[in-house]
Amino acid sequence: MKNIDDIYELSPMQQGILFEALYAPDAGGLYLLQISFAWDIELDASAFERAWQHVIDRHPVLRTSFYWDDVEKPLQIVHSRMDLPLERIDLRALSRAEQQSRLDEYLKADRCCGFNLAEPPLMRMRLIRMGEKSYQFIWTFHHILLEGWSASLIFKDVFAAYRSLREGEQVRLKPARPYRDYIIWLQQQDRSRAEAYWRKALKGFAAPTRLGIDGGRADLPRPTLDYAEQRISLSAAASGEIQKFAKQHRLTVNTLVQGAWALLLSHYSGEEDIVFGVVVSGRQGTIEGAESIVGLFVNSLPLRVRVHGKSRLSRWLRGLQDEQLEMLQYEHSSLIDVQGWSEVPRGVPLFETLYVLENWRDDADSFDGRQELEPYDVRSYYRETGHPLAAVIFPGSRLSLELLYDRRRFEAAAIGRMLGHFESLLMRMVLDPVERLSDLWLVAKAERHQLLVEWNDTRQPRQAAACAHHLFEGQANRTPDATAVTFAGEHLTYDGLNARANGLARRLQMLGLGPERRAAICAERSIEMVVGLLAVLKTGGAYVPLDLTYPSDRLAFMLEDAGAAAVLTQKRFEGRLFEHGVPVICLDADLPVAAGENEANPASDVTADNLAYAIYTSGSTGRPKGVQVSHSALLNLIDWHRRRFAISPRDRATQIAGVAFDASVWEVWPYLLSGASLHLPDEDTRSSPEALRDWLTEEQVTISFLPTPLAEAVMALEWPEGAALRAMLTGGDKLSRHPSTGLGYELINNYGPTENAVVATSAEVAQQDRSGQAPTIGRPIDNVEVYVLDRHQRPAGMGLVGELHIAGRSLARGYLNRADLTAEKFTPSPFDRRPGGLLYKTGDLVRYRPDGEIEFVGRADYQVKVRGHRIELGEIEAVLREQPGVEGAVVAVREAGEGNRRLVAYVVGKQAPGGDELRSALKERLPDYMVPSSYVMLDGLPLTQNGKLDRRSLPAPDLATGCSEADFEAPHTQVDELLAGIWSRVLGVEKVGLYDNFFELGGHSLQATSVISQLREVFKLEAPLRWLFESPTVAELASRVEAARQNLDRPQTPPLVRSSGDEEAPLSFAQQRLWFTEQLVPGTALYNNSMGVRLRGALNLMALQQSFD
Repeated sequence: MKNIDDIYELSPMQQGILFEALYAPDAGGLYLLQISFAWDIELDASAFERAWQHVIDRHPVLRTSFYWDDVEKPLQIVHSRMDLPLERIDLRALSRAEQQSRLDEYLKADRCCGFNLAEPPLMRMRLIRMGEKSYQFIWTFHHILLEGWSASLIFKDVFAAYRSLREGEQVRLKPARPYRDYIIWLQQQDRSRAEAYWRKALKGFAAPTRLGIDGGRADLPRPTLDYAEQRISLSAAASGEIQKFAKQHRLTVNTLVQGAWALLLSHYSGEEDIVFGVVVSGRQGTIEGAESIVGLFVNSLPLRVRVHGKSRLSRWLRGLQDEQLEMLQYEHSSLIDVQGWSEVPRGVPLFETLYVLENWRDDADSFDGRQELEPYDVRSYYRETGHPLAAVIFPGSRLSLELLYDRRRFEAAAIGRMLGHFESLLMRMVLDPVERLSDLWLVAKAERHQLLVEWNDTRQPRQAAACAHHLFEGQANRTPDATAVTFAGEHLTYDGLNARANGLARRLQMLGLGPERRAAICAERSIEMVVGLLAVLKTGGAYVPLDLTYPSDRLAFMLEDAGAAAVLTQKRFEGRLFEHGVPVICLDADLPVAAGENEANPASDVTADNLAYAIYTSGSTGRPKGVQVSHSALLNLIDWHRRRFAISPRDRATQIAGVAFDASVWEVWPYLLSGASLHLPDEDTRSSPEALRDWLTEEQVTISFLPTPLAEAVMALEWPEGAALRAMLTGGDKLSRHPSTGLGYELINNYGPTENAVVATSAEVAQQDRSGQAPTIGRPIDNVEVYVLDRHQRPAGMGLVGELHIAGRSLARGYLNRADLTAEKFTPSPFDRRPGGLLYKTGDLVRYRPDGEIEFVGRADYQVKVRGHRIELGEIEAVLREQPGVEGAVVAVREAGEGNRRLVAYVVGKQAPGGDELRSALKERLPDYMVPSSYVMLDGLPLTQNGKLDRRSLPAPDLATGCSEADFEAPHTQVDELLAGIWSRVLGVEKVGLYDNFFELGGHSLQATSVISQLREVFKLEAPLRWLFESPTVAELASRVEAARQNLDRPQTPPLVRSSGDEEAPLSFAQQRLWFTEQLVPGTALYNNSMGVRLRGALNLMALQQSFD
């Protein structure tokens, strides 16, 4: 205790670094700075050592250690004396190559060797002699002591002291203020002004800005040594242009580069309101002489930037510079306090990316004014930022941009592309000045050409025939006796189908059906349904399929909106449809009459530009909207399908989707135009995966489409030998998994909105993929172009999430009777050289993978926000489906009281684990905020008539009983009670429940340190800080404590030994804590104990006095 000179609190940045160091105690090289350089001089090693010792004696921060156990706030302890931690090494006997190899080994090993923050010194040095007049010096220190600016001050002091000692003079340096003065200044600041500023600056910002390239590993925010960096250096000419632009617009180079970084994050996150961390010097506007104080002044604080597309670039940059200057008035604020003043929930980082300007090296490079100790080959190393991603900027004649990233979160290729986008944006700002931010493209010319042109080179020749039914008539002439359709044991040949459709078509023409007129078809899957579809096309008109399960009001609206000239149905449904006032033709009752009429192919004036069919889809206003698809678009689908899957008369295909689902269009026409046979299952077969598999096998089906949920169920079954299936097509929902090996047939995943003739993109799905990624939706089909665009209609960079837009020959004409909605969704294409080319906005979020395949991310309206986090529900669903026994899973958000949104998982599987087991499994893969709080077991997922998932029919869970985390439950065991008591004292809350979350109760990192410190004291355990972050409820933390206590091999307590009383006795840990507190606050009565005792009987005061003495 005699070697203690001073005790005081930590600065905000020191608090943060201490927390990170305690969280990852095994990451030894965390927050180390290493500086090395060489000399070619005759060095006086003894004078060099004495110079360093002089500087250590001069600056208290170099003699500092840290104490955090059993104190309300961590403390730093300045020791009176500390010997120089310098090691001399002589490598003169080695060759130059061996010297370099040994030096590299020293540098690398030194970076991985950490410090015990409780034991000084927190730095070490190596002076390596390479030759008679050649030296290498390595100085490694912990960032909690000082930063680069202070390092340059120390080197100047060392070299000045060295000169004096070499010349035999007394070392005379200007007096330097101690670091304690800065800490005292911090404690005197008015926090209320800072609080008002930060609350205003961050008002309305509730979730950290997340990038779309981190592979969903947001559950790994804590730093490790698994960092890597990528750097590019701009040319001298490019750097000169940047400096020129900054000067012309009265900006600093830092503001310009920082603006490019903000734009980059906006592109990558898809947000216009972003926050990232900035490292500030901390020396502006503080105490007098701050620029010469050695210690840690830098601080990391949030910078909020709004990136509005209409903002003018130069004005926006000046505003950014002004905001930064205003923020610097409060650069001393604690990030923990700022987090508390923000609307981002506790336990959630305020920002995940950091911006650092490394400008101290300019001073460090000119260490010695007289050039006596001028070093060369000056290198510095610092690779941990405490954040998953950091941009480090090195100014100078050749500006350098470096991205430092956590390799657990980001792939090297993705960071390489990001670095290229960073440079591209910066140079575009300088060399191609634009009026508005929305005019700044992220991608460079080569990448743009690849995204817009190369990956959209889908041109194929157009089919000569005008319409689908014309091709069918030609096929019927070639193979009149071949089977066209089979259902329930009944078969119809091509000639028979053509004849029956011709007779019905003539009757429909008599009712006025022809080009641009529409007939509704409302029938169950059957041969007569196929006859009806073909007959409508033969009239030159268009068919409008309707679902029999629709409510009467919905059917009435669709019939009226479509202006149906007739309704084709079946006898048993006739009564429901007569009431709508539209002529009704019963396909199963009226067809025999129609068959006796003229069976020649009817004539019409229909062309490829006329309407082929219209399908109604749900509308956001509650009114369904009719999508109009032309013959030209339909033929493009048919041509692609026949070419891609080599359809021939030998094929046996299926029609399984509901007639009102646009996939039914795809199931019928490519096969009937190729001479193949179409097989229709009954409803019982269609609804059972096992029965459907058996039926496909018995019917010797070669190619079949199954909606995604049904396809996943059928693929999971064992298939018998002899099955003829060669291709299974699927689509309609996100395909969550790859098929197992030995499937026996090709699996094709397809994507396409109704507005693009069923299929827009298609991909063969690899079996047993080990990448961990879900199957893609592939590439665009023939004569279809797809574009992944951001909110300003600019191409999103490769790997970035954007909205999918579709163009090309398969595009629908628009919405029936909805010119306003058509104009909104179908917009002029800026990428199409053809006049009148349109783009359809799908509302689906996707991204390009590096190989050109498109990854489906989800619907924009399926992205939810829970506890301040933006969550893609599909990511949770994918992890759930990977669990053993889980056959299907869906995640939804449910409201449980005002402002309280919960994630609920719906799970299918007879062998699926229970809710507690699933919750534990998900916590190993997902961050806490993405783990559902309630689990509902279902026999099957509800599906619509079209075979798609029906989210609206998911049952509402009993959140009061299903989400135990939200309801107060008292601690059960003694360990529970002790932990709850610690939390209560630290957090200042009266009642802590078994399932309360530490961070949701308002806990932060410093309080977490206090909790773990008290936990160690109470339970006599070496508990790491990360326990509390990984197990943030009392129940979870108690479980860890119990397990650790059971595994603890307790040593035998040594016996008490009587002391002689002559030697000095050290203080106990508790006594040390009280002594530290007294040094910090002298004269405090906080730990005084007083006691009153009532005595009865005669009192001898003298005897009492002597007994105390």
